This record gives sequence, structure tokens and C-alpha cells, in this order.
Amino acid sequence: MRRTDQEIKGFEVTGVANSPRVREAEGGFGPASRPVTVAPVEAGSVGGLGGRFAGVDALRGTAALMVVAVHAAFVGRWSGPDDGLLRFQREFSTGVLLFFVVSGFVISLPWLRALLEDRPLPAVAPYVVRRGGRLLPAYWLSIVGAVALVGPAAVTDWKAILTHVFMVHDLVPHEAYTVGSPYWTLGVEVQFYAVVPILGGAIRRFHKSSITPRTLLRWLLIGWASSVAWTLVATELGPALVLALHGGNQAVNAERVSDLLLLALPSKFMLFCPGIAIAVLAADPRRTSLPLSQLSGMILAPLLIAGWILVAMMSALPPSAVHAVGHDLLMSLVFGGALLLGLRAQRPGRRVIGLLAGIGTVSYGIYVWHWIASIRLGGVGLIRPASPLMAVLQWLVVTAILLVVSLVLAATSWVFLERRCIAATHGWGRARYVVRWRRAV
Repeated sequence: MRRTDQEIKGFEVTGVANSPRVREAEGGFGPASRPVTVAPVEAGSVGGLGGRFAGVDALRGTAALMVVAVHAAFVGRWSGPDDGLLRFQREFSTGVLLFFVVSGFVISLPWLRALLEDRPLPAVAPYVVRRGGRLLPAYWLSIVGAVALVGPAAVTDWKAILTHVFMVHDLVPHEAYTVGSPYWTLGVEVQFYAVVPILGGAIRRFHKSSITPRTLLRWLLIGWASSVAWTLVATELGPALVLALHGGNQAVNAERVSDLLLLALPSKFMLFCPGIAIAVLAADPRRTSLPLSQLSGMILAPLLIAGWILVAMMSALPPSAVHAVGHDLLMSLVFGGALLLGLRAQRPGRRVIGLLAGIGTVSYGIYVWHWIASIRLGGVGLIRPASPLMAVLQWLVVTAILLVVSLVLAATSWVFLERRCIAATHGWGRARYVVRWRRAV
């Protein structure tokens, strides 16, 4: 295998020729006192986690656990008021926002690097092939599972299936939630994947002077603020606007149609922005480390947990557009801080990080399969206990059962389908790089 040496951002880097067995690491920043060595790692190896960053995969694993936990809360046919416990359980749905923040970093980083280093942008065709090879096979198989395991009643008509197959269900009225409730997030992800090359090409084409991190951050803040404004207007005025466009016809499902405004990328873009902002810092050719020391990381971790709890407490406030948008905006900022910590925790030696990173490796399979398992488990007819303590214990037990079932399905999907498709499609395009830490001499 031919190797070349090159200098990237002040790090010692070893290039590796394309290999279908080596996964791509989308970044690589650490403290300047610990140079980074890039070396090939066999896919699925423990040390390199298949070429994936341990800290970022740990965040994916955490997000997957949160989503499983929230759906476990609704496995039983629970009755009773919407009390504080149920509101707290619903907050674990913010794991979806963590997925968005991570995607904002991982997907935008190669394009931002090319812009800041004045290099050619990544080729679009290989990018599309790689993204499709990562998302589509397991996703399409889960759609088959939705119809086969959950039953045809879960699907309204062939229009629902076709819009989901082509991942445009978020952009078609009444179709976002018809086949499966978690699929709406994948529709948003695909919109983001499609826009990143377009924005990268537009910046390169129309920005005549040299592109700096400050320039990119300025445009990012404009897009961020525009997304917040769009979401506020869509949340507050969406249903009324839909009714007005239909001449006040009350038969129109205004809430469902107005979801188009909230599921379109202009609304959800703000949730990707913390990850994109960190990617701008990471892509700066003058920077050799992200702005986070070991001490500040130790201080930041408990602050982020406290921040998540405080933002979660917003669910007790009276519902309003400002409350809804502010909740998601603040939570995405909290997860941006978590991403900074994850990028520092590159080494999988710590048991907790290693465990979460292992779950993160198969997190996509967990996401697309767990809800089908939760619906099947919902048939056992659990009734929520009257005692809050027993309700929490029941929730934890159901979460553990659902997680085990989801892990089995996800691991099977990873071994026999996803990893093979990734290996086949990642032969397109760039050389593969895997980051390992070595001690400074």
C-alpha cells in the first residue's frame, strides 16, 4: 500500500491510499502538545473504532440511547395526567437535536476546509454516492420492516411509501409521519446533505476575495438568525396562514399542512449551526487545536448536564412559539458544547467512552429499527403504576429491554448490510484517514 506524508494544520499526518476496509474520519483536532498521527485501521477494529472518532461516536451513542428512552416511555398504554415525570421523559427526544449538531460538524467540515485552504471543493458525485450508501440500504430495509412487522395499517397509501423511499416525505403534505414517526428527521438530514454542496459552491463562486473563518462565521450567523425567525413565524402563524390560503376552510388540516414550514430545512437549519460553527474553527488552517483545555473540559461537562436539565425544565412553561423555538435553540447550544468535549475525547481507552462509542457505531441502525420494536413491545399492554418510583423503575426496565432488542437488530444490520455498503461506496473519492494520538516526545 503506497503512503505519502504531508503536513496538515501543523499535525503530523500520514496519508493512506484508498481502501474499502478503511472508514473516513471527518476531522481531527486536538491539543498542540499531542500531535496527531494518521494511520490505517481495519474497519471495526477496537482501537480505532473503524476509523471513527471515539468521542463523536460516543455522542451518537448517547443520542441513540436518549431516543430509545423516550420511545420506551410510550411503550405502555399509560393513563393519567401529563405530569412532571412524563414531561421529563419527553425531553430525551432532544437526542435528535444532538444528531443534528453532530451532522452539522461532520458533513460541513470537508467543504469548509476546502474553502479556507483555497483547495478544490469535494466532488459532488462521490459525496452523493457515499451519503447514499450510508443512509439508504438500512433505511429502505426498515421501511420493508415497517410494513411487514407493524402492518399495512401503518401506511396510508402508496404515495406515503414512495415519498419515503425517495426521502421527500417532509416536503409533501400529510406524509411526514405516515410510515414511521422517526423518519421525519432523516428527511431533514437529507435536505441538509443536499444544501451543503450548493452553499459551498455558491460561496466559492460569488466570494471573490479570500475566504476567512470570520467571513464564514458572519454568514453562518445570518443564516442562523434567519432560521430562528422562520421558525418563530411558522410556529406562530403557520396554521392561520394555511387556513387563509384555503379561504378559511375548516376541513383543511392546518396543523399538518403547516408542518411543511417547520420540517423544511430553513426551520431546522438552526439546529445544525452549532456543529457548523465548530467545524469552521476546526477547518481554520491557522488553528492547531480547538479552544478547549483539559481543565476547561472538566468544568464544562457538569455545566452542560446542568444546562440540559435547566432547558428541559422549560417544558413546564406555558406553550408558545418563543418557548418552543427557544427550547430547541438553547438545547442545540448545549449539545454544541458536548460536541467540543467529544472532539477532545478522541481516545476510546476510557470504558464509558468506549461503550458509548460502540453503541454510536451502530446508532443509525438503532435509530431506524428501535421504533418498530417499541410498537411491537407496546402490544404487551403495560399500565403505568400509580407510584412515581415504580413508574420510573418500569420505564428503566422497558428502556433496557427495548435497547437490547434494538442493539441486536442494529448489530445485524451493521454487520451484514451497512458496513458492506459503506466499504463499497467509500472507494469513491478521497483517501481515507484515521486519527490516532501519540505522546509528544
